[in-house]
Amino acid sequence: MLVLEQLSGDYKVTSRALLGYHALASQMIKDLDEVILTHLLREHNSQANVMAQLASGVQISKGLSEELFKVEKRSLSSIFERRISPEVMVLTVTPDDWRHEIISYLKAPNGPHSQQVWRRARYYVIRDEILFRIGSDDLLMKCLGKKEQLIAMTEVHDGICGAYQAGIKMRWLWRRHGYYWPTILKDCIEYAKGCQDCQRHGPIQHVPAEPMNPIVKVWPFKGWTMDVIGQIHTESSKGHKYILVATDFFKKWVEAVPLKKVTQAEAVQAAIRNWGVRIVSTPYNPQSNGQAEASNKVIKGILGKTIENNPKEWHSLLSNTLWAYRTSRRSGTGTTPFALSYGHDVVLPVKISVGSLRMARHGEWSKDEYNQVMAQELDDLDEVRLDALDKLKAQKETVARAYDIRTKAKGFGVGDLVWKTILLIGFKDPKFGKWSPTWKAHSSSTKF
Repeated sequence: MLVLEQLSGDYKVTSRALLGYHALASQMIKDLDEVILTHLLREHNSQANVMAQLASGVQISKGLSEELFKVEKRSLSSIFERRISPEVMVLTVTPDDWRHEIISYLKAPNGPHSQQVWRRARYYVIRDEILFRIGSDDLLMKCLGKKEQLIAMTEVHDGICGAYQAGIKMRWLWRRHGYYWPTILKDCIEYAKGCQDCQRHGPIQHVPAEPMNPIVKVWPFKGWTMDVIGQIHTESSKGHKYILVATDFFKKWVEAVPLKKVTQAEAVQAAIRNWGVRIVSTPYNPQSNGQAEASNKVIKGILGKTIENNPKEWHSLLSNTLWAYRTSRRSGTGTTPFALSYGHDVVLPVKISVGSLRMARHGEWSKDEYNQVMAQELDDLDEVRLDALDKLKAQKETVARAYDIRTKAKGFGVGDLVWKTILLIGFKDPKFGKWSPTWKAHSSSTKF
């Protein structure tokens, strides 16, 4: 179509390679009395295209202006008409595992592999017949298949140490403990969003009435906030109705004990009996940012999702709840309360069930080497705590600036499955009491 427009003069020829052809064609048009330029589609001009391709590859003998060539086309009938049995080739089925191509390349790099596999395989290594990914900090992360991925996400989200945390925090925890698969962030977010227990016990948004007054303590265990959860209407099988919760302002370390009754003497005796008194100071009740209430909300949320059909046994699950809280990443410090207290990460149960390089090589160290490494971690702990303090201050300032203007829009489409708030807000189911859910299932949204 472009060539026709150029011959008619509507378009200008800019390509130097076409200038000679354009001049010759224009001269031939002038020599003819009548010329009609018509554009034919490719399917209607196949014969001319074939002739042009054949002519482009023909060499005319010297001294001749034209030469005739015979074009022959050979064709065979169908193999079924010729009664020939077709040969069937059986292909080996590739396992449905993202690690297969990478492992095949690492074991046989000279085999037939695509360039994409070669580029990906540069960041992987095989140790003891297990595939590991080399992280940006040279950390070896064990690569998990689909079955192991489901086990891992279930263990971290709602297992023994599961804190029912969001997908981003789940991904951070896996990166921290040395596990990897390509879609880890997407899978963790989808798994957390699909948890019905998290949806059923999700918080109800409220507009803040007062500006935030952040409290920053400059060192661990220098300041604690205490609060009581209760009265818990579904008391435990041992008669506990309250939970005394103490939270360290700096590390977010949480201690909690169940109580049968709450009095001044009972609270003091419980604190001394369980935690002791190291520093004597003046107790006071400042108007703060609700650190105690925030810790209580997390503990109640974890307990409410784990008691299932035994609400009277919540006291036996309290230690597991505290363990999950202490080994989960706190956004303010950027690490876990356990790591800020002891200088290293905890050994999660999933490292036993799934396996890890750390546990496999743990027995290779001698006692002196292990003690030396532990001492080095304690020496580096002060630096880690100072870094956590800087993050804590920056996070407090950011949250304080955005606290009063924090909003979150809600939008639903026709047919979307939704949860409905249980009215009245704060209503407690007699069966679950304090662990009552805040949402109930509603069929779908409709158009009004």
